[in-house]
Amino acid sequence: MPLANMSGSKWRLVLIALLTCALIFELDAQEQKAVPGRTPKPRKPKHEKSTNKGPRTITVKPKVKAARAEQTLLTQVLNKGKFKKVGETINVQTGDTLELRCRGKPVQWSVPPYLEEDNDGRLRIVQYERYGVLTLVNTTGADTGEYTCYPMYCEDTDCRKEYSKAVKVFVFFPDPQELFVPLSDYYKVIQLRSNWPTVLPCQVTSPEAKVTLHREYPPVELDVDRREISFDVKKGFTIHRPRPYHAGALYCVASLGNLRQSSMKYMLIY
Repeated sequence: MPLANMSGSKWRLVLIALLTCALIFELDAQEQKAVPGRTPKPRKPKHEKSTNKGPRTITVKPKVKAARAEQTLLTQVLNKGKFKKVGETINVQTGDTLELRCRGKPVQWSVPPYLEEDNDGRLRIVQYERYGVLTLVNTTGADTGEYTCYPMYCEDTDCRKEYSKAVKVFVFFPDPQELFVPLSDYYKVIQLRSNWPTVLPCQVTSPEAKVTLHREYPPVELDVDRREISFDVKKGFTIHRPRPYHAGALYCVASLGNLRQSSMKYMLIY
């Protein structure tokens, strides 16, 4: 049918259809510009660099060192300025000088009771800045015993011994004439207790001496089995669990070479 014969209403329909098609084409063109399935990320604002070139502040963590406890050191001063670290025991010939040096500021010394009671000027103790020195001259067998150095902990003028840091050495002074450490008594009374070990202090001047334990009556040598009775060259004999049959008069016998000597008597009462 020729266009001239179309009515006015049909023209309006055709015009609306054309406008609709143009609108669809425009929407399609806009969708093709966007990337499907992606959401644009927001841009982070750029921070401008500072133009201030002043000095930088650097924080340095201090290195913390663990506190090191200073150990007490006990040495023996030998001839010609030589030093020797002592063990549990040392031997010094009678007549020689004993010189011990103990590190600490200050220190305090403990010596055998014989030297504490009868100090005739042979013992000298000097405290220096970092150590103390004990010197004993004209030594004899009676000087045999334990020598202890105690470091002192001081707050202002108040000082006390640090027993946990004490160092000790047992010094023997071998005497060719005296195997036992001389004592002023001829006998000693000891009370036995069943729940308390009993020590018979038969101390010898030489660690090489052989020592045995004897009963006076009936005369017999006692068995030292290290369980009921034991011997320590630094202490003497120990009866670990005293019983009534241990009571009586006991004494020790020491022998070294051709020399044989008896100790004082111990009267044991149960």
